[in-house]
Amino acid sequence: MKKSLVLIPSAYNERVMGDVENFIPYYKEKFELFVLTDTEREDQDTVIDGVHYVYCNTLLATYLRITADYIIDAGTIQGKSKINKNQKRVSVWHGIPYKNMFTDLGKEHVLTAMDYTYGIDLMVSPSKWYTERFLRQSMLYDGDVLETSVSRTDSLFISDSEKERIKSELRIPRNKKIALYAPTFRQEGGFTLPFDQGKLQNALGEEWIIVVKLHYLNELEHNVSLIDATDYPSINNLLSIADLLITDYSSLIFDYSILGKPGLLYQYDRSTYETERGFMFNMEDYVDPEDIMFTEHELIERVKNLDFSKSNLESIRTTFYPHQDRNSTARLVEQLDFDSEERRFSEVIFLVNELNQIGGVHTFVSNLARQLKEKYNTKIILIGKNLFDRQKDSIYLFDDDNVDLKLSVEDNAGYVKAILRRTEGYIISCQLGVHKKVQKWLKNKKAVLMFHGDAQDVVDRFFYRAHIDEYNNGKAKNFRRLIMLTEKNASVLKSALKEEVAEKTIHIENGIDTSCRKNLYSESGDFAFVSRLDGDKTPME
Repeated sequence: MKKSLVLIPSAYNERVMGDVENFIPYYKEKFELFVLTDTEREDQDTVIDGVHYVYCNTLLATYLRITADYIIDAGTIQGKSKINKNQKRVSVWHGIPYKNMFTDLGKEHVLTAMDYTYGIDLMVSPSKWYTERFLRQSMLYDGDVLETSVSRTDSLFISDSEKERIKSELRIPRNKKIALYAPTFRQEGGFTLPFDQGKLQNALGEEWIIVVKLHYLNELEHNVSLIDATDYPSINNLLSIADLLITDYSSLIFDYSILGKPGLLYQYDRSTYETERGFMFNMEDYVDPEDIMFTEHELIERVKNLDFSKSNLESIRTTFYPHQDRNSTARLVEQLDFDSEERRFSEVIFLVNELNQIGGVHTFVSNLARQLKEKYNTKIILIGKNLFDRQKDSIYLFDDDNVDLKLSVEDNAGYVKAILRRTEGYIISCQLGVHKKVQKWLKNKKAVLMFHGDAQDVVDRFFYRAHIDEYNNGKAKNFRRLIMLTEKNASVLKSALKEEVAEKTIHIENGIDTSCRKNLYSESGDFAFVSRLDGDKTPME
């Protein structure tokens, strides 16, 4: 079975897929590939061209965020669900920041910034500036960084025929040059153009057409004879066909710089925006001051005198995007080097009463987990009813490198529900207490119930006095097999069970794993008697 890889666009917004969509052709054959989005479909797990599109507010989405082998995220999930120590999360943050971010906005944003250090295993950085100024300083990120090209700009490089198709889709005449106006989001609702459309059109000339791309939470007011592409899904397509970009504080100017075409910054509310939000650097250090306009008159005059045959954004490109070219995704995929070795079993989930304690049950889990991991490359999940046994004087921390994820119902009931309801793997209930706690989520699952102990104690109602009633009266349900660890135990228990329960009862031999391989009997007649082979047991107490 293929390992799972999840792609998450910024804010789950399917309309801004540019940060992650270029990975799809590289990963969809090697991995079970999922995209988490904010789009509700009739089927919340919709498969399109081999890729699963999952609505982000479903149990399946929660399950994937917790259990996926790999996640490539555009700045959405942070650290809130990072409880799987063997899951690898890579952040491909959405764009170069010009506006203040995180700690630059104030000390109240420190915890939000630090959450990325906990939740992300690797940040992809497109430049030295980005690493030092944004990741280390603004985000306070102290984890691993891969300084290389980013995937988002590959789709800027498209063929002439593809450009013609996009123009046709937007009803733009083939012979028209395109001035794209794409401002930063300010507030939700109607948006009025901060310039006279007619004046700008006259400055450009008849061979030009104006295209407007607003934030998806905005709508253009007073639209007169221009192309409103606010609802068009791909901003990269619009950048590719544009011959001139006019923006203000948007990160689009950085992506656009790669194309070698001119761009202008119309910052008509600069003083207000700088006071309320502020900037991480002075744009005048990278763009000729005459290409940053503050009034409509300045914008119109600059357009009239602009040389459209060359880029005025070269300093931006070399500083912020020195590694970018049309092959960036292929290079990044090679550097990430995700392990696509398939699994024999997707996952095995062990259920125990207490997550952190000592005893034979946990030794059983450790031994079987190691075998499953080594032989079948299986993902191992351990779920406890409680975090620890509060009746014990001491608390033993169950820690095993072969267990990928461990969590308890008392701490993470929502996560447990998502895992058990959505898993297609095997579930081994090692103890009756935890099985009854979660059995409502095990319907139609590949679940088995085990009994660790002496079946005679069950039948005699001496130690496990409640078990027979639980089995026979249907209080314990949703298990395919009731497993005993010896043939004798299975035989004893069957005699006390109803027929339909007895038919489910089988036994497996409780194998002994020991590093000792020497025969305990020798020719001298010496012998050894071993009363307990479990290292966790303490018979002298």
